[in-house]
Amino acid sequence: MNYSLFFVIALLSGTVTLISGCAQNNKSYRQEKDPQTPDEERVSRVGKLWGPDSISLFGDTPRSQGAADPNLFPINKYLWRATLDALTHLPLRQADAKSGVILTEWYQDPDHPTERIKVDVHITTQALQADGLTVSVFRQKRAGSGQWVDAVMSQDTAEKMTKLILSKARQLKFHS
Repeated sequence: MNYSLFFVIALLSGTVTLISGCAQNNKSYRQEKDPQTPDEERVSRVGKLWGPDSISLFGDTPRSQGAADPNLFPINKYLWRATLDALTHLPLRQADAKSGVILTEWYQDPDHPTERIKVDVHITTQALQADGLTVSVFRQKRAGSGQWVDAVMSQDTAEKMTKLILSKARQLKFHS
């Protein structure tokens, strides 16, 4: 009788071990079988700007009800939103509301296939003022060898972009 009890216990423990091992392998198998699309990978790396799982731009999520904490959004929310609106036609590489940094990928206009631009914006203040906004615009041209080479960009372009963002931010504030 001791021998049959030992056999039943061994059989049950082996079955439990086998089933738990399969469950662990099944989980990793599913993760390997379902690769992320480029959009899913970008969302996991950068985050979403819109939708239920997005970053909170104006503290309007249910988690932030009550008094607004200025540390939750250390930069001017109108400058942030206006900058995103102004750069809507450019692909975003990074948008970090805590540091106030918005970086775009290189963008090549179909009408100018030998040129491309990229924009970096840094918002440094909670005040709606020009000195809290730094806009850098970069331009490259395609050389004869096919490689991209840095080209001179007029400072006037960055100044126009800054004025556009400030104007949009003032409109947002006025309409809020």
